[in-house]
Amino acid sequence: MSSKAMAALIESLTKLPGVGSKTAARLAYHIVAMKSDDVENLALAIRNVKTETHECAICFNTIDKSRDVCEICASDKRDGKIICVVKDSKDLDAIERAGFFTGKYHVTGGLISPLAGVTQEDIRLRELINRVAENDIEEIIIAFEPTVEGDAT
Repeated sequence: MSSKAMAALIESLTKLPGVGSKTAARLAYHIVAMKSDDVENLALAIRNVKTETHECAICFNTIDKSRDVCEICASDKRDGKIICVVKDSKDLDAIERAGFFTGKYHVTGGLISPLAGVTQEDIRLRELINRVAENDIEEIIIAFEPTVEGDAT
């Protein structure tokens, strides 16, 4: 390893999903070769995504801090009687890109995984139950990945 800073960057990059040590090293060397302005913009974008976003007060989608409720939950054009339950904002975005779902969402923030110590208390199932009880919900679509954790949830 050429420097402590490079080693620290590679180690940090390996914490990203799907990034092993070889990919992390390739990304780190690419970052070193980038123009300083581009590196600063990347660092600022990473910092801003943590400081300038929070969760929608209704569905828990990731939104800008300038709003309390996401555009989907605030929309009168969306069918509030149908809720699509997803694990995270990434899954919500994938469904939205498909362009066919016209209901609203609920983001659980994870899946039950007894082996990883994640229980129903660790995800937003209670909020979903409350939301269904307090609103006139006619249909719930469960859009979890077909895994043991998705089935357990």
